[in-house]
Amino acid sequence: MEVVKRKHSDDYSELMQSFEIKKRNTKPDMTGTETVTLPMSFLTTFKEINRRELKDVLGEKEEYADKITLSNEKLRIDAETWKYLFSRTVNNICGVAREYMDQINDANVKKILLVGGFAESPMLQRKMQETFPDHRIIIPEESGLCVLKGAVLYGHNPAMITSRVSKHTYGIKTFRHFEPALDRPEKRVVREDMVLCKDFFSIHARVGQEFQPGDMVGEHEYVAYSAEAQTLQVDVYTSPKKYPRYVDEEGCEKIGEMRVKQQPGSKVRLQFVFGKTELTLNATAVDEQGTAMPLQDAHFEFLEK
Repeated sequence: MEVVKRKHSDDYSELMQSFEIKKRNTKPDMTGTETVTLPMSFLTTFKEINRRELKDVLGEKEEYADKITLSNEKLRIDAETWKYLFSRTVNNICGVAREYMDQINDANVKKILLVGGFAESPMLQRKMQETFPDHRIIIPEESGLCVLKGAVLYGHNPAMITSRVSKHTYGIKTFRHFEPALDRPEKRVVREDMVLCKDFFSIHARVGQEFQPGDMVGEHEYVAYSAEAQTLQVDVYTSPKKYPRYVDEEGCEKIGEMRVKQQPGSKVRLQFVFGKTELTLNATAVDEQGTAMPLQDAHFEFLEK
């Protein structure tokens, strides 16, 4: 597929577009077979790479016997095998949605809005209705264009978004005092006669928390690991959990970092700024007398995916 995409981009795009249409028309109760027309470039590329015809390879696969056949450029797949292609994705989407709804149970959500191209899939719609029988599932017209239209409308009028809800817990990797009853032994480190816990998830905002545009939340103060250090390394993490304790727990992900210049021994006060198109950080230097001064050269950078 990578070779076809690179050498025969037109055929690849046509195949993907065809699959996109079929994806939205596949119903849970479909029977018979689904036919996919493969471009000739796909078949010739397969033969060049594998030195065999795709038809011959399919014929040797017992698990595909009488389920997937190839005649000329027509790939015919029986209904159950075709629907199985979508089952894992559908189950994963509904599983993530169920987990998130459990986390924000106190929000009393009654409606679920499905948007994006896959929202038009009857397979996904049926599974969402089965997963959330007590909720109203809303599928707007042209749901595949909803995100794009929303971005355009927001660009013309940013004030139309009155609040946002955090889909992650946001925090910073730091050290804190080690608590033997709560912290894992391998997290224990000693620094200048202080017993500390490393890799601690210092929470600034929790999943499900609502913000107004421009809200600055989670004010915490930090110091560099070394008293002589002139730069504070700030690593920003997210977690799907509401109360993560360490940044290396399952699901935690580093999304960005910031280096803050500081005077040795001083503190840096950090706040997360939500409600705009992207997350930003507000950094303020705090001296020994408690005087605060904004740090103009502190810039938060997202990691490249």
